[in-house]
Amino acid sequence: MEDSSEVLVCAAEYIKDRLYFVTLRTSGRPRSTANTHYFTIDDELVYENFYADFGPLNLAMLYRYCQKLNKKLKVSTVASCYYSFIGIVYYYIPVPFFL
Repeated sequence: MEDSSEVLVCAAEYIKDRLYFVTLRTSGRPRSTANTHYFTIDDELVYENFYADFGPLNLAMLYRYCQKLNKKLKVSTVASCYYSFIGIVYYYIPVPFFL
């Protein structure tokens, strides 16, 4: 992967030492390590537009995302008993928007 200063667009910590949101500028996907788990929903939950709009995911998709995230948080809580640190990083790679 490229140099981290060129790849990371922005990052936010939502739950201290456990949950992070990052936006990346890269064509590759980050790999999980023993201490950090990376995941995205870009390929799983796809926006279904109505006419020509570009709005957010619908409530059913949001619910699926919340279920997935809750499961990951529960697993990381159990795993943190055995490892020193288990961080969950939700990452997003923006797709260039073409008209």
